[in-house]
Amino acid sequence: MATNLLNETKVRNAKPREKPYRLSDGGGLCLLVTPADTRLWRLRYRQPGKVRVDKDKTNRGRPESMVSLGSYPTISLKDARAKAAEYRTLFMRDRITPAEAKRTEQAQYNNTFKEVALEWLAKQHFSKKTLEKADWTFKK
Repeated sequence: MATNLLNETKVRNAKPREKPYRLSDGGGLCLLVTPADTRLWRLRYRQPGKVRVDKDKTNRGRPESMVSLGSYPTISLKDARAKAAEYRTLFMRDRITPAEAKRTEQAQYNNTFKEVALEWLAKQHFSKKTLEKADWTFKK
């Protein structure tokens, strides 16, 4: 299995096409390039213990799953590789699928609208009356 097939220049210069396409980096990591010129990092993996059976009752192996790692350039190639390696390690060592690991990570963030709105209000330099009005609006 060849890895590190992509470099920063290939990722940066990937042009959108009429249909979405993938650029593989190896090891399940790929970059999905959409027609809207969005570049999304994806990690492909196979579910342990599950077997896909087609309509003709033939066993086609384990089903493939995919998890999102973020978008480029927010997540660089180096960061995407590191995150993919982290997910693979968790999968091999603890049998935690990348999707389960991502759900666990996201559960740590408790960003409700209320919390974000109160944090935003605290950073503003409004008059007392404007702050009261904004606070009342958010509570409604």
